[in-house]
Amino acid sequence: MPSDFKIGYVVANNSLWLLFCPEQFGSQFTLQKIRIKKDTSSPIEVGTKLIGGNRLAITPAGLVVYESERRLPLSELPSAKFYGKTGWVVGLFLNNIEAHNCLDSPGIELCDPRWRRQTNQVLRVIGNDHPSIIPSTWSGISFPPSDP
Repeated sequence: MPSDFKIGYVVANNSLWLLFCPEQFGSQFTLQKIRIKKDTSSPIEVGTKLIGGNRLAITPAGLVVYESERRLPLSELPSAKFYGKTGWVVGLFLNNIEAHNCLDSPGIELCDPRWRRQTNQVLRVIGNDHPSIIPSTWSGISFPPSDP
């Protein structure tokens, strides 16, 4: 297995991020910005890694890097120490080309239904029991339900 196992790509409102772990179910993760949407700006430069925390919450409002001794329910995140956050999430992808195409698409929106299938594929890869990556299941902000 490669030293950095790629989980997938995160398309945020104006940028593309790569999410990877030392191994598929490893406890550490890295979230790195790899592209900014054309004709937009961002306070976080391409190449920046959101580091410092030991947990990553995946919510439609953004991926949040935080520190906690235990997995926190998302309702308890305000009590955690934050290290960074992406913009709101358009979709999650296993495929690099699909992620770039999504970022370049006109009219992207929060949890865009055009990429629901791809988002759910990534959420299934991560699962509900990953030691450090916690997908949202909080009522009202969770990702759309899985498609068949």
